[in-house]
Amino acid sequence: MSEERWLVSVDADACAGSGTCVGLAPDVFWIGSNGTAVVRADAVPGNDVAEAAEYCPAAAITVRRLLADR
Repeated sequence: MSEERWLVSVDADACAGSGTCVGLAPDVFWIGSNGTAVVRADAVPGNDVAEAAEYCPAAAITVRRLLADR
């Protein structure tokens, strides 16, 4: 059985650069030179990513669950 995976993206136009996502999922997000969040990898595991999307004050993070390999 494989680990649950997610496709994560940030809408740079909507991102306010608050850093909430970095605080919740530092292995996934960082703040780029333009002051907005950037995703470190396209597919990442878990709850910290979903939590970052939920608490993003600008609702700029989209998370989609990918189907697991069988």
